[in-house]
Amino acid sequence: MEQHSSASLLHVRVGCDVRYEVEHPTPMLFLVEVPDGDEQHVLQATQITEPPVPIERIRDGYGSIVWRVVAPPGPFHLRYDAVVAVPSPPDPVFLDLPKTPIEQLPGEVISYLWPTRYCP
Repeated sequence: MEQHSSASLLHVRVGCDVRYEVEHPTPMLFLVEVPDGDEQHVLQATQITEPPVPIERIRDGYGSIVWRVVAPPGPFHLRYDAVVAVPSPPDPVFLDLPKTPIEQLPGEVISYLWPTRYCP
């Protein structure tokens, strides 16, 4: 991993929790695991299947990790949870950009001025 000061790293929690009702033994593919890479480092990760089944990890041509499992009949639960350190560079500041008054902006861009609903 590229060296960053601890102040420039952001710890992000990611994961999923999925449940299925399976009638027959069913092969399934999941793209849920965060791979370690040059720009991110997995600090902690857990994966759980209920009932426990082997997870075959397959790395694709893009470096993504695909899980292949065969879910047995009945309820099947898969959970993945990880904490990943990613660089947190400062937002760029563009002091020389022209300023446009809100009343002159095209209506279709107004929605981009609202705060994100994903980050409080």
